[in-house]
Amino acid sequence: MTFALDEPGEFDTRRNWPAHARLVSTRALRTAQTAIADAVERRCMTCLHGDAGVGKTLSATSTLRTTAREQMIWPRFPVPRPTPRNLRQELFRALPLRGPMPYQPSAIESLLHEALARRRYVLVFDDVQYLNTDCLHLIRRLWDVGDRRPAVVFIGDQRGYEKLRRELAARMYAWNRIDPLRADEVRTAMPAYHRAWANVPSTLIDKADAHGPHGRMRSWVQLTKKCLQGMQRFGKDRIDEPLLDWALLSTFGLPREH
Repeated sequence: MTFALDEPGEFDTRRNWPAHARLVSTRALRTAQTAIADAVERRCMTCLHGDAGVGKTLSATSTLRTTAREQMIWPRFPVPRPTPRNLRQELFRALPLRGPMPYQPSAIESLLHEALARRRYVLVFDDVQYLNTDCLHLIRRLWDVGDRRPAVVFIGDQRGYEKLRRELAARMYAWNRIDPLRADEVRTAMPAYHRAWANVPSTLIDKADAHGPHGRMRSWVQLTKKCLQGMQRFGKDRIDEPLLDWALLSTFGLPREH
């Protein structure tokens, strides 16, 4: 099943996709849909984890836009490694709360608790590996108090997963691993993702995946854009092997030796 690419949301990684690209119902997307639906219904914590580029954020944003768009709070921090103060500030702005932010952390958290209880919010924390222990404890405190708690979606790599296992394992409803696409899934997904791959032989798609993407959606997006650029540059109407070789070398360099 595929979905037409409509106007991407503020945090949607599809803003960087080429024209005519389509969202494909992969295992990653279906996993995110189930996990986030459970979190929204149960007001629980859930975690999407996996290697970089496998489609964690893509799957989460695509799902949240349809299941919890109006209630979603997705903090974007001004620093790469946010502190609890940064987290309080971003939540204070996002809710939004009127008046100046109090100086005392406990007073801020009291206001955040009250605001979060007013609606069925979903808090989303991407790249959770960069949140320190104090930030995770703050999120736990905001979630622990009261019956009208927010749903919380964490997204991260292996480091983020291990950090959450140490700090929040007792409160996590589900751990949802997002894996790269298998070779057979790539053969089906890429022609559905973009029409440029529709008539490309499966042997060339296999060759492309083995050279660089290895089932990672982010890398397939990069390769598709490079192939489209090559088609325009070299006056071709399809992806053939010479064009693919050029795009692979330009995008990923020489293949690794095994």
